[in-house]
Amino acid sequence: MLTFRSLGFAAVAAVALAACGPAEDDERALIPDSDVAALQQETVPPETPAAASTSGRSFYLRLAWGLLAGDKSAPNWVDWTGSLSASEGTVQLTHLTYFDREDRPDAQTEADRISWVSKTKPHFDGIVARVELPSDDATVTFETPAFSRTFRASELAGGDDAVFPVDSAGHVVSVSSIPASSCTGGFVLGYLRPATRASWVAFAGRTTDRTGKFTGTVRFRELEDGTLQGKTMDLDGKITGSVRGTVVRSADGGSFSAELLDAQGRNQGSLTGLFENASYSQRGAFQGSFEQPCAD
Repeated sequence: MLTFRSLGFAAVAAVALAACGPAEDDERALIPDSDVAALQQETVPPETPAAASTSGRSFYLRLAWGLLAGDKSAPNWVDWTGSLSASEGTVQLTHLTYFDREDRPDAQTEADRISWVSKTKPHFDGIVARVELPSDDATVTFETPAFSRTFRASELAGGDDAVFPVDSAGHVVSVSSIPASSCTGGFVLGYLRPATRASWVAFAGRTTDRTGKFTGTVRFRELEDGTLQGKTMDLDGKITGSVRGTVVRSADGGSFSAELLDAQGRNQGSLTGLFENASYSQRGAFQGSFEQPCAD
């Protein structure tokens, strides 16, 4: 498991908003549905042959790079054109996030490498890929002009989250992994924003399956006592369950962990992740993953 947990921003937990700020009792006023829906700017890449299976470590890897909270005033484009490659084994692109304009995946010509063209300015780009490595010692490398890092299979195969700061402007690379499985599970990504006249923080974002395909939304609050509570919804907005857990804060953000409960209050799995406080934007950002156990 990765032990690096730095979130990279010297920011306070609350942002001083104008006196005419959002209604304090309405999460959707702090993070509107339109902000969550904007995360749906996703392109499914062209079909490619299924990656060859191995008897080693199989997992899905979600990567995002840029300004995760979004900043319309960002002055410069940043080049993230790069690749994800395995020292041995296979890598297969499954979904893209926020690829637009001239962003695009390259045609895959090697089973152990995918590549793309990506530039960001006000927001971020990202990918989800299935990675199959033959052993814990095999590695996968993320490489771009702005940031590069190599991970061992043992760091990612069991599932983990990390955020790596890139520069003082707030650009980061976020990494989230989850084991390959037929059980329900996937990733979460979204935004957070503190209320200005009450002691709670709103979280809202998208849920995906393991491959990165959007499956619904999640909304929860961090309360003054460090607990969190909220709900999950499907793509039609129907409530599918509730979320109950805790938040652990650090200087720049923190982590959260929660149970996923069905309508009868029965445990349906776990949700964990990391978040960044608001700094360059009025909102912060979070990422994570969830798993629901089954007879795999």
